[in-house]
Amino acid sequence: MALDEATEQLLHELRESPTDLAKLVVRTAHRCRAVLPISADAVARWNKDDPDSWGRVRAWLTTRVVGRIMVGTTFSPDV
Repeated sequence: MALDEATEQLLHELRESPTDLAKLVVRTAHRCRAVLPISADAVARWNKDDPDSWGRVRAWLTTRVVGRIMVGTTFSPDV
């Protein structure tokens, strides 16, 4: 499955990120899901390690109307 231009651009921007957000984007782009479970620990780590990239990925998910469900014990309103 070919990726759209916005996804390709996001992946290009994520190349320098110390996170695994690019993997999340690729997996999500290839699956048509309305909801994406994400661990609270992963969100906390992304917010700590690269909050700008996590913000871009959240915006990308939102444009695709992909809801995010927190999985785990930690809650953050920044999901």
